[in-house]
Amino acid sequence: MLNQCKKFAKPELKSCIEEFEEKLNKIHMEKKEQEVTARNAQVHQQKLGTLQGLMKTKNSSEEMDTNADSAEGNHFKDYALSI
Repeated sequence: MLNQCKKFAKPELKSCIEEFEEKLNKIHMEKKEQEVTARNAQVHQQKLGTLQGLMKTKNSSEEMDTNADSAEGNHFKDYALSI
């Protein structure tokens, strides 16, 4: 569309159209960079969420193991005291 405008425009107007085209291209490239950055940030957040989920799972399984060990130890103490 801008190319057609340049074809039929007077020389004074052509320079304005070219400036506008440059600004438009610059804005377009900045928008693309922002989209890439946003996508990368979203992927990073998902990775962090997955990592945090794994850490919570690991911690809860360790707590369950610790609780099970202490429960077994308490049963042993109770048995030893009853003898």
